[in-house]
Amino acid sequence: MNTETGIYEGPIEGDCMSGKGQFNWYDGKKYVGEFSQGNLDGQGKMEYPGGQLVLGNWKNGENIGIDKITRA
Repeated sequence: MNTETGIYEGPIEGDCMSGKGQFNWYDGKKYVGEFSQGNLDGQGKMEYPGGQLVLGNWKNGENIGIDKITRA
């Protein structure tokens, strides 16, 4: 994941985001959850600027399973 698109807060392993953390994109989108090798990977929560909230599973930066969607 390119940190030029936002700000990451959390553990780093080598030069990659890893473990539980938070990524805030400059466009207002926010992800809180698990990272592996610099990607969204595991359980997490994605919040969009309009207020939509997606809880689910991610693998290699892609959503692979939605547990819940809340619309604003």
